[in-house]
Amino acid sequence: MKKITLLLTLFFTSSIIFGQVLISEDFEGGLTVPTGWVNNDINGGGNVWTFENTGQTPAGFTTPNSYLYDPAGFSGSYAIFNSDAYGGGPEEAALESPTFDCSTLTTIKLSYNHFYLSGYSGYGYVEVYNGSSWITVATYDDAAAATDGYLYGSEIIDVSTELAGVSNAQVRFRWVGDYSWWWGFDNVVVQQPTVSAPDAVIEPSPADEATDVPLVQDDIDYPNKIYFSWTEPTTGDPATSYRLVLGTENPPVQEFNNFPNGDFIYNISFDTTYYWQIIAVNIGGETASEIWSFTTEADPTASIDEVTNDTFSHFYNKDTDVLTLESSSTPLEHVEIFNILGQQVINNNLSLNRETINMSDLKDGIYLTKVTINGNTKTIKVLKQ
Repeated sequence: MKKITLLLTLFFTSSIIFGQVLISEDFEGGLTVPTGWVNNDINGGGNVWTFENTGQTPAGFTTPNSYLYDPAGFSGSYAIFNSDAYGGGPEEAALESPTFDCSTLTTIKLSYNHFYLSGYSGYGYVEVYNGSSWITVATYDDAAAATDGYLYGSEIIDVSTELAGVSNAQVRFRWVGDYSWWWGFDNVVVQQPTVSAPDAVIEPSPADEATDVPLVQDDIDYPNKIYFSWTEPTTGDPATSYRLVLGTENPPVQEFNNFPNGDFIYNISFDTTYYWQIIAVNIGGETASEIWSFTTEADPTASIDEVTNDTFSHFYNKDTDVLTLESSSTPLEHVEIFNILGQQVINNNLSLNRETINMSDLKDGIYLTKVTINGNTKTIKVLKQ
């Protein structure tokens, strides 16, 4: 249901307050293997990890794009195994860290940013060495990426059980494939954190128990959208990422990792009650909000699009704060405008084919606008700025 977002996301970065840092690698030393790391060609066929700094995804996405630098949370140089570029041949290669000492530690967290594209039996494994063997702590495969075919963003993994008390610990990123897609990662940190889990977020939008919540229809590729936002608490240590949990049952179960505050989910159903919550995450742990609910609007009997696509248009002029609505054949009848909290801020009857709505008294932000023509309604999004 979720889009691959181009909005800026709160990912794990070097701005986090570190505790005792054991490994910190951002690959900014150049496009070569960092000092102390090993590019282990386990298969022996010559296909190994490489290093890039373009931010462009390899095959599988239209270029140019900024998916690696925005949704994945990369910066500068990063490591990548581009199986597609190698063009065939069995592959197994691991980029392995130097050893580090966890002998006096009891709590150890591993964090990194990554982007994995599934398909054609290409798999990624994150593993830690406990002094005698490699132990898998994360697996990226077709099943894990079943929703969209890709996984991206920040990851935080508690490896205390595997590494506490180990004096010669390591971490590695192991790829297995054969003319598959690719997997990249950046900003690898192993540490004993000193921060605490963040406090729960508050003030959800849609508001708890809101009814008749409109579905936004401003993009044919992402129909029936709902925007989700919340207020971050002013107390406690800050979150570095969020997970949205959504569903039609209470408690909800479908999770969307690395979900930005203010982003949307699409293909939401009409006249349906949804339950949702936000889980705030940082290196110290995670905290779930309470579970909220909202009910979407009823499915209109017809939409403006069913008349013809060229009968209705809209334009917001940010210089004059005026929204223009225009119908080429049928007079406009009604307009309602709602803020992101679902509160109605404008409710006007209309009668002309071309109408203007003065939005100068409204704060900057996203507004959902329901327009009625000949008894048919359409919801559009307007960004006032």
